[in-house]
Amino acid sequence: MSKIVEGQSRHSRLTPGLSIAGAGLPAGSLGLIVHRADLTPYVLSAYHVLGSKRRPVLQPAVRDEGRHPEDLISSVLDAYVGSLGEAAIAPIVQGSGRTFANRPFHDSGVLLSSVRSPVIGERLHKCGRTSGLSHGIVTRKGWQRSDLYPGLKIYGFYLRSDSGSGKVLTQGGDSGAVWYSRDDGAAVGLHLVGEKSGTEWAFACPLSGIMKKLGVHLSV
Repeated sequence: MSKIVEGQSRHSRLTPGLSIAGAGLPAGSLGLIVHRADLTPYVLSAYHVLGSKRRPVLQPAVRDEGRHPEDLISSVLDAYVGSLGEAAIAPIVQGSGRTFANRPFHDSGVLLSSVRSPVIGERLHKCGRTSGLSHGIVTRKGWQRSDLYPGLKIYGFYLRSDSGSGKVLTQGGDSGAVWYSRDDGAAVGLHLVGEKSGTEWAFACPLSGIMKKLGVHLSV
C-alpha cells in the first residue's frame, strides 16, 4: 500500500493530512488538532470539507470508503465563513478509541507546536490527502474571490511551486490541509484552493485569524 493510499484509510491516531469529510461532502484533508479552554480536542479543516453545524464527520471520508457509524468522529460543533477564511471544527469524542497528534501524516518527524503569520519568500510544506507531502514558496498576500460562496472575498496568501521541484503543489482533496514551516514547526495557513493549469499556485487563509474566530488553540 502506498503512503498516499494509506493516508486515505482509517486511522486510530488522527493527524494532519488524513482523509476526512462531513457526511455527503467530497473528501478533504484533516488540518490540525485544536482545543478550547475546556481542553476538549477538535479536528479542524475547511468549512467546505466538514460542513455546517451538526453534520457528522467521518475519517476517512465516504469517498475513501468511510462508513457511518464505524468511522464517525463526531459532528461539526462550530464553523466560520468570512473574509478571514472558512473553517469548521468537530470534537474528538472521548471513548471513540481515537488518539491524536499534530505530526503531519506524511512528515511525522515534524511536530507542529505554534501558529504564526506567513512571511513572503519563505518555503512552506503541506500534507494533503491527495498530493501527500508538497512544498511551495509564499509569493504574496491578497484577496481571493471564493468560487464556493458568491460575493465572498477571502484575505490570505498565495504560494507557487518551487522552481524545478517536480512535485505537484495541490490536487483535489487537499482542501483543509495545513501549510507549515519545517524550520520552526509553525502552522501557518489552511489550504483552500489551487490551480494546476499554466502557472501552478495555491491559496491559503492564515490560521491565526480563523482560529481566533473559532476560539481554539493549537494542541501540543
